[in-house]
Amino acid sequence: EENEDYSSSVDGDSVGEESDISLSLGGVEDLDFLNELLVFVRALRTRWESIHNRLDDRKASVERCKLLETVPVEIFVRAMQRGFNFPSIAEECCRVVALMSKDQALSSLIGRLNGIQVVVEICVQHAANLPVALAAIGALAELCRDQENRNLIGDFEGIDAVANLMSQFEGDKAFQIRSVELLRELSRCGPKSRANLARVGSTSVLSLLMSAMQRFPSDLQLQNVAAQALGVFVESFPANQNQARRVGALSHLVSSLTRHFHDPELRVNALWTLCALTNENDANQAALGLDG
Repeated sequence: EENEDYSSSVDGDSVGEESDISLSLGGVEDLDFLNELLVFVRALRTRWESIHNRLDDRKASVERCKLLETVPVEIFVRAMQRGFNFPSIAEECCRVVALMSKDQALSSLIGRLNGIQVVVEICVQHAANLPVALAAIGALAELCRDQENRNLIGDFEGIDAVANLMSQFEGDKAFQIRSVELLRELSRCGPKSRANLARVGSTSVLSLLMSAMQRFPSDLQLQNVAAQALGVFVESFPANQNQARRVGALSHLVSSLTRHFHDPELRVNALWTLCALTNENDANQAALGLDG
């Protein structure tokens, strides 16, 4: 394989230091290469953090352009592909993806360059590693602001991967909230997200959502996020109505509404979702009459 070197000096962080970001993508994946790759990705993450922490600073815009000239998105994605099997590298790469994807154009480019596929593979490869999983969920959450990226996440079995992580870390409330928020966003935009809505209904997502509501009944944030997500899952895709009933969605919503009736946001989310669940669905209407 032809050796490719990418190195340059770029104006660095907010104190004006100058540092090198360099990497050779050629050669074998020995320990020296992996160490070099980890240093490279950490330096890249630090630089992007510095830029995003100074969005109102005109100098930050100049640094962003220089950084993209020094390390094009294509090169970063190729670096991800070389190192995603290793936890530390995978975590840092996901954090860089999340930072870069705050820019709509960069987010779309990462998707077109198969960066989404790498992030999903990180979810699968490191399913038992909570820090890596959190970083991967964060990266997907930023990427899915773009509709085409939402579709790609579904096409690369990202919904299945997120469901697996929810099952793996079912006792971690923060992880459950972030995962449910991600799944909700993946399912927005109605007809444009029909494929993802179908995937939600055909996987364990709805069961995992109910399990989270049951496991953390007193947590208002989780109850709100779960109720809103469930509404998104069923409102634009009536086929999910019956599946939601089978996993106990109606009774869980009624229970949450009763417990947190004092909270106006929860009342709105739960009542809206109950309407979406029962809309033109005789079986769900009858079940709600029994449950409520």
